[in-house]
Amino acid sequence: MKQNTQLIATQELIKQSLYFRERGDKERKLRDVFLSHLRTIFNDDRDTNWVNHFAVGGEHHIKILDSKGNEKDRFIDNLVNSTEIEFEKDLRTKHSWDDGHRQVCEYASGIIRQGISPSQVRGIVSDTVDWYVYDIEINEGANLDQIKPDEIRLIKIDELKLIDSSAKTAQRYLEFIRKHLARQESRALNAENITLDLGLKSKHYTKHVKKLMHLIDEAMSESNSVELATSLWAKFVDNLELEGSDFRLEAFATETYMSILARLLCANVLQQKGLLSEDKEMLDIISGTFFEANFLITNMVEQDYFGWISKEPYFKEILDIAREIQIDLYAYDYQDLPSGDLFGHLMAQLAGKTQRKLLGQEWTPPWLARQLAKKCLENIGHEKPFFLDMCCGSGAIIAEVLKEIMIELPTLSDEELFQSMTGFDIDPLAVMLSKITWIITLADKIRACKTAVTIPIFHADTLYAVTPISHHIPLSGEMNNIEIEIEGRKIALPMEFIAPESQQIFDTIINWVHDEIIEAEKQKNADFITLDKTTSTITGILEQHDKVYQPKILKEIISGVFELTKHLGALASKDRNGIWAFILKNTYRPGLLAGKFNGLVSNPPWLTMSNLADNPYKFNLTKRAKLYGIKPTGSAHPHLELATTYLMHAVDYYLSTNAVIGCLVPGTILNGDHHQPLRDGSYLTAKRPVPLEIEELWNIEKGTFKVRSVAIIGKKLSKVKLSVKAPKGFISSPSGLIPANIHKRELGNKTAWSFDENDINMNFGENDVLSKQGADLMPRTTVCIEILNDSRNEYQVTTPNNDSPWYFSIKDGKVMKEAHFKGGVHPNFIHRMAQSLNLLPFVMDGKFVSIAIPARKRNGEWETLPPSGIRNEGLLETAKYFSRINDEIEGDALEERINLRNKLTAQTFDDDGYLILTGAGGSKTCAAFLPVKRVGKVVIDQTLYWQIVPTITEAFYLIGMLNSKAVTKAIKSFVPEGEFGGRHLHTLPYRVIPKFNESEKNHHAVAVMAKKVFENALHIVSEDDYIGNPANSIAQRRKKLLTELEKISDYAKLEKICEKVLGLSK
Repeated sequence: MKQNTQLIATQELIKQSLYFRERGDKERKLRDVFLSHLRTIFNDDRDTNWVNHFAVGGEHHIKILDSKGNEKDRFIDNLVNSTEIEFEKDLRTKHSWDDGHRQVCEYASGIIRQGISPSQVRGIVSDTVDWYVYDIEINEGANLDQIKPDEIRLIKIDELKLIDSSAKTAQRYLEFIRKHLARQESRALNAENITLDLGLKSKHYTKHVKKLMHLIDEAMSESNSVELATSLWAKFVDNLELEGSDFRLEAFATETYMSILARLLCANVLQQKGLLSEDKEMLDIISGTFFEANFLITNMVEQDYFGWISKEPYFKEILDIAREIQIDLYAYDYQDLPSGDLFGHLMAQLAGKTQRKLLGQEWTPPWLARQLAKKCLENIGHEKPFFLDMCCGSGAIIAEVLKEIMIELPTLSDEELFQSMTGFDIDPLAVMLSKITWIITLADKIRACKTAVTIPIFHADTLYAVTPISHHIPLSGEMNNIEIEIEGRKIALPMEFIAPESQQIFDTIINWVHDEIIEAEKQKNADFITLDKTTSTITGILEQHDKVYQPKILKEIISGVFELTKHLGALASKDRNGIWAFILKNTYRPGLLAGKFNGLVSNPPWLTMSNLADNPYKFNLTKRAKLYGIKPTGSAHPHLELATTYLMHAVDYYLSTNAVIGCLVPGTILNGDHHQPLRDGSYLTAKRPVPLEIEELWNIEKGTFKVRSVAIIGKKLSKVKLSVKAPKGFISSPSGLIPANIHKRELGNKTAWSFDENDINMNFGENDVLSKQGADLMPRTTVCIEILNDSRNEYQVTTPNNDSPWYFSIKDGKVMKEAHFKGGVHPNFIHRMAQSLNLLPFVMDGKFVSIAIPARKRNGEWETLPPSGIRNEGLLETAKYFSRINDEIEGDALEERINLRNKLTAQTFDDDGYLILTGAGGSKTCAAFLPVKRVGKVVIDQTLYWQIVPTITEAFYLIGMLNSKAVTKAIKSFVPEGEFGGRHLHTLPYRVIPKFNESEKNHHAVAVMAKKVFENALHIVSEDDYIGNPANSIAQRRKKLLTELEKISDYAKLEKICEKVLGLSK
């Protein structure tokens, strides 16, 4: 009846629109007639917002730029959210047509200048009878903040002409208005739009997260269960990377927001339409009952860290937030589902906002995930796939693997397909989003399925190193029991209970434990949980599964399960429940699936162990890397890297014999010092050997990720081979795989895998052992100073402000960037710092910033002092200055930091010789020298390496060689690539330069030419204010100086001689 009334009202609107247009009324009359009918036709709650927007959006004021860049005022006829509507008198006339389209371009430019993304803007031109709808495109290179109307292009996406007022036309009109004015179920459902519309930079997120923060804060103070969930989340999820154990309210609220968003979106996807739920249905969606009742999905929503949001009294406030999100989600088209991951961009936003890199900063593009899936399916032959993504993130790889399986193996049963790809992730939100990606990929099959569906994606640490209730999980053979610690109580369970052959038994027993806990919560008492009851229950379960344990093991299982159930029941009776069953079933899942998988397709986190906080997780990861023989030694030790540790563990623990592998890792495995053990095959002979055979290496097309990346393709052998077979090479790009040669390059005991045909092997130089790294003078704001007054015993100093000529020394700092100190410091503790910003090809700019550090030289030797030691010498202001710094600094005190690994006290020089300085980073070598007698109170910082040579001839020889293109070419294969090119040069250039030999003619020739170039460089720097100013970009200063030097004939002569010395030419 209501629909019939709506249709009649729409027919009446069409009649009036046709009449007034034919009569020639003005556009305002046409618009007012249209508006007067809107509230009658669209009077549902779901329509309130957009109709209100239409009503108040009349004559909406904006500012545009004309062709000359001058601001002009304009008024949009109507603005509905980001849909701008221009009404004209009669679009059948050329004047109205042109005027309407011109104004839409103007208004679109104005809306975009207000910060609205072009993809969210829609333009409509209408005379209320004829309707034309446009998406907005902008000219390439246009500045969105200063965009002009002539940089806008209108792309027509729809039109409607009301030729009569029939019921059929009226129905089309209703659908048209809902789609384009209400923007209901019309916006493309994809990762970009979700992130833009509802992501962590959207106005919707900002509004909702504030409400959630208030609710969570309140709930934590009122409920033991909520306090328990948040504290466990902080310990196991949030603080693996971050020092300290403080709960971060905004970070948890952000994940809660995304969890609500994910559940509502998943419901829409499965129903293939936007839902506007009543309270009961909304509760069912948030609690997960909706998915089990309607689609038989048993574990879409679990009682995890966010399980409390569906419980009273908090659901009432969650309901208001969820309802608004559901209305926002109504805009998307759920008939045309995306083919892959919807949440990769959101996860990257979350990783950046919360500073949690384990979430994954690199979204795997579908084309690359598809190539990995194809290769692994091809390599397992006729076996049915049982693959694992050990760090599944938001499910990008899972989606592509499942799609490829459906293409290549169409005869698989639904049950086999559903279990063909398992995912683990340490972050519960990632698990939720990955589950939705799984559902979207298999939506048609899920809707048709008549049996219960369990999504094989679990919240677990794939390294199985720690859990929220275990500080250490033993590898097989390490010990016989797993020790669980829950709220001060330690309980032991035998390894045999959490093993693959016990998977169904474990799940059944834990389900029983969960039911007992719920009963204890209801009774507010756990006395009914007895040893006899536990014994009979477990005995019955074992009989059902026809499982027999050794008597000793069975006794330990019964004893452990009884203690566990009794303890959890007692906690539940005190409102300390809601999450334990989830933790037990998920975090021990890796142990139940050990050795079960015949394929690994994954993209683990790309970060070094130094990114993790000092906690049991970091300790266990380091221990694993050592067990597998891939822990780097020497100066590479801090760069122990997670991705390869994850890979080795997965091959060792999860994969069956002959399992296939497709794993993305950072490109530093090709040449990074910290991956030297991997290239050497040390994992084959390690304490816990890993029978991994690397068959192929794919060089992933540049620009796919922020840093260079490589795919390892291989298999798990039945036994360890002691020889490392050279892998085949391929270039991977969206267009496919192209064969490429891999060359093994050697430089002394260092190796590299190179895809470059022009790379060469070099002899090992002898200078490497003599080069040392400068001192750790960090954070910059704690050491760099400007001297305000040097007339007193203790100079008055301050951290440089942004208007100081010394501000360049701190402007790029990341740690304690906003710190500022001011006070008195005795001149014995004031020095000057030489850093990479002062280093130019052949010369130092000499503009060394002053530094105040708790260290001084006595009789030529360095001495570091704590503030108390300085105070004892009567230097009260100096002691107070360094005390304030130590109070603000996190971790070690400043006097301990500056002499890490004795890199400060090593800087003790005689009066003779020449100090050679080289840069530690970049892809091109850069060097200069200083006579030692002129060094004075200069301290060399960690961005420079240094060594002393006895003669000026050797000094010129070295800076000539080090600044040459020949040296850069010689070491190219061994320089790891970062986001902006090569990095981590360290002492690498010295490894290829022959030791200076007085009797070598070419060595002297290099020195002679280098001296001439050096003199030219000095002149250029003195004459060019840009090059000589360390406040300017160091990369541009070096580039500009080299450009000038290349114009000099002596520079070219020097280059030719250097090539001869290195054997690159004759």
